[in-house]
Amino acid sequence: GTRPHARELTIDHVLPRAQGGLTRWANVVAACRSCNHHKGSRTPSEARMMLLRSPHEPRSLPSIGHRLGIREVHAKWVLWVPA
Repeated sequence: GTRPHARELTIDHVLPRAQGGLTRWANVVAACRSCNHHKGSRTPSEARMMLLRSPHEPRSLPSIGHRLGIREVHAKWVLWVPA
């Protein structure tokens, strides 16, 4: 429930890749490293964790980067962020 800085966030798969989850907007969320590590290859319910919001495709990407102070696109985000 805390709000870590963008540099401290990781991309977490709601349905883990180990369980067949795909890297799609509807299956990824931002998570701090410790929460991502705690959840591991389990679903949120298996890890007894709750999502604060359901994942969804963002309406706008440039404003997200601007608000978070991101000047470069993270290598893992290249598939989703237009050049």
